Amino acid sequence: LLDHVMAGAVHDAFMHSHPDSMTWSYGTQVHSPFVLQQGNKEKQVSVELIRQWFNKTENSVCIQPVNVYFFGDRTENIEPFHDKHMNSREISCGSRDPDLYGGSGMVGYCGARPEEIQRVQGNILCE
Repeated sequence: LLDHVMAGAVHDAFMHSHPDSMTWSYGTQVHSPFVLQQGNKEKQVSVELIRQWFNKTENSVCIQPVNVYFFGDRTENIEPFHDKHMNSREISCGSRDPDLYGGSGMVGYCGARPEEIQRVQGNILCE
């Protein structure tokens, strides 16, 4: 994942300059921009810590909250980003799990459609 999916010109240049950043962080123990095992309704905490990590002197990347975009397939993880002034969008809108949580559609099957990945400000839920 770190070698083949997380890629792009700006990202790759940063990682080349900061090779120790190519490691996983866990929960709120953020020492890289890649975080695993953060609970539902708490994703925004790790995302804010990643933003702060980038802003450290040794990383010298300033990302304003309004320029942060989170994409997730669980309804409950979208709104909490509002309080942090960050953008969030629910994905997998066309493929919701019909069995979990009494068929509420709160959880999408993994994966987004390309058209769901947009730089649109706000906290946007599936319709």
